[in-house]
Amino acid sequence: GVVAAHGEVLETLNLRNNALEDDSTTCLASKLGDCKSLKRVDFGLNYVGPRGAMALADFIAANPPLQHLILLGNSIGDSGAIQFAKALKTNTILVELNLGYNRISSAGLEALLYAIYDTSSLNALTDSNHTLCYLFQQQCIEDLLRRGCDEHMLFDVDNILQLNEMNALFKHSSCKLPDWTAELPMSTLSIEQLKVV
Repeated sequence: GVVAAHGEVLETLNLRNNALEDDSTTCLASKLGDCKSLKRVDFGLNYVGPRGAMALADFIAANPPLQHLILLGNSIGDSGAIQFAKALKTNTILVELNLGYNRISSAGLEALLYAIYDTSSLNALTDSNHTLCYLFQQQCIEDLLRRGCDEHMLFDVDNILQLNEMNALFKHSSCKLPDWTAELPMSTLSIEQLKVV
């Protein structure tokens, strides 16, 4: 269909509010890899469950050029959130993964937190996803709290996402540190050079 016919030039695919379920989402996810210039996909307000989430997570794990994946208002649950957390470990391009109102509780949130900030070892920290800047809309926080998500964990997720966003802004700007910083006793090692082999 549309994805196959326009795959090379398609940049945005809006599938919001189309009553898509797991089977149709899985079928669509298998074709998204053919869209080499796809930057944004909106699956919001559908009936995507854990199986559909797994298919989309597999797509994300392949590190496509996609920057925005919106799944707001579906039913992926904790198992879907855990699949996306695994996919984020290998994805270095996705900036927004909107999972608000998806029946996610503390188990799913914890998996997502460890995907973006795993402090279990220095290697795990360097392998964490440092590009994702957006997971939930502010109005979704109350829903997450009602589902048993820890307020401190939500605070941690928000802080890490803000750090990722600031890092991206600094990385892509022409910012230059003031001359006086050259006199500071700082290490010149990058986070990648710190990786323990």
